[in-house]
Amino acid sequence: MASENTERGNKYKVGHSIIQVNLNFYNSKYEKSIYTLYDKINKIELTDYIKIYNVGIDKYIKNYYNNDKKFTKGEEALIMLDLGKQGLEELSEKSDIVNNFKEEVIKANNDEFIVDWISREEEQKQYEEVMYEKGLNQGLSEGIIRGKQEGIEQTKIDVAKEMLELNMDLEIISKVTKLAKEQIESLRN
Repeated sequence: MASENTERGNKYKVGHSIIQVNLNFYNSKYEKSIYTLYDKINKIELTDYIKIYNVGIDKYIKNYYNNDKKFTKGEEALIMLDLGKQGLEELSEKSDIVNNFKEEVIKANNDEFIVDWISREEEQKQYEEVMYEKGLNQGLSEGIIRGKQEGIEQTKIDVAKEMLELNMDLEIISKVTKLAKEQIESLRN
């Protein structure tokens, strides 16, 4: 996410435009696609709210290695995302933008503020909190589903007991409650 007001924090802010960039490295259909939200009721495209860019890195790289097209400086920057150290060195000799990027990465890796921005312990703690919340939500969802299923099963049993008290036929009780005849027989006691 990019914003002129980028801030560090744990919550998203409402009311800001959002740009999402997806870098696809496998099975991309196109080099680049742009998506926006569409309000079906008012029949308007919500371009001021969110834009999603899908970038097919694999397509750019294939074209780069096949020399299928001349690349812009920005496209060269995309290609470098999939290069190893040697490939990056080779491309940086041909491209000013890639060379400048390489130099900036080296500077950033040596900048104490950037390196110390978040400690491994803080990052691990945030990761564990997210995983805990995800597990909690999943457990809650599964518990709700299981509770509903148990409630339905208990209702069938209660109905079967009432029907037995009315001396209704076992076949009818089984058909109405969808319980096995053996299970209904065990309720008599």
